[in-house]
Amino acid sequence: MKELGLIIKLGVAILVIGLFGHLIPQEVQRAFFTFSLFMKDTLVFCMPLIVFAFIVSCLSAFRSKAPLVIVMLLTFVVASNFVCVQLGYLGGDLFLPLMGYHASHALATSLTEAPSLQPYFTAPYPRLMGTDTALLLGTVVGLYGAFSGNETLARWGLVLKNKVQLALTKLFI
Repeated sequence: MKELGLIIKLGVAILVIGLFGHLIPQEVQRAFFTFSLFMKDTLVFCMPLIVFAFIVSCLSAFRSKAPLVIVMLLTFVVASNFVCVQLGYLGGDLFLPLMGYHASHALATSLTEAPSLQPYFTAPYPRLMGTDTALLLGTVVGLYGAFSGNETLARWGLVLKNKVQLALTKLFI
């Protein structure tokens, strides 16, 4: 039920911004834009740790069924990505022409009509590790923990996942 409340709040925020966003002064827009970019950059910086923690915890907990979990996850990820891309293309192909969008003049229109919104500052976090590397490392460590039966690794993965989840819920939600 808590997740439904978050979705409703997000929908209301999008509706209010869509209806009254043009009335907000440029300085306030820049402040919100700066805050938004700061949160995005922070999440992108933390993403490898988040992926590693959740993958290690999940695979260590499933023990000998871990390869089955990987196959199922990959199957569902590929299938959902395929379906979403197809639906996005279909929706765009059907509805964008009805809204007056034509790809031939989209770039010229978007570059000339949209005012440039610049943040007050940016936070250039260093790139310590890519998310794909963290995914691979988490899979290897998680599979090792699943097949070796290493209880210490499983507990460590669970503690790390719980700390990452707590930080995410306290800071970003």
